[in-house]
Amino acid sequence: MKPAIRPLRGRLLMPALCVGLVLAATLVTAHHSLASYDDDQIVEIDGTLKDTKIANPHTLFWVTVPARGAGAASTVWTVETAGSAFILRSIEGPLRDQFASGQKVRVTLHPARDGGHTGLLVQMQFADGRVLNGVPVK
Repeated sequence: MKPAIRPLRGRLLMPALCVGLVLAATLVTAHHSLASYDDDQIVEIDGTLKDTKIANPHTLFWVTVPARGAGAASTVWTVETAGSAFILRSIEGPLRDQFASGQKVRVTLHPARDGGHTGLLVQMQFADGRVLNGVPVK
């Protein structure tokens, strides 16, 4: 009687699954990388909260910074921080209206390396004294 030969497919299934999991984990880590922000620089902007998107995996704030000088246009900055669970743990009281449009804010951020008007939140101070800190990067 001949010995049973396991099909090639069965012998390669487990190693292929392991390689697939390692690749998937690498891609997820790359997606959540903060490499696009220069954590050696700090920029401070004063403006008005235009919009907020509290979501996972990232929360985004859009802040309108008024123009400086005659003929200059205002600039909208996109400020990124951690997801909704981080925001909910970071604030006091109900979420409703805490991030309503039209509030004056001072934002400290790590700017994008590409020079765009985007950054990673270090701290957001509201006119009423509230403070939202970003996730420490160092």
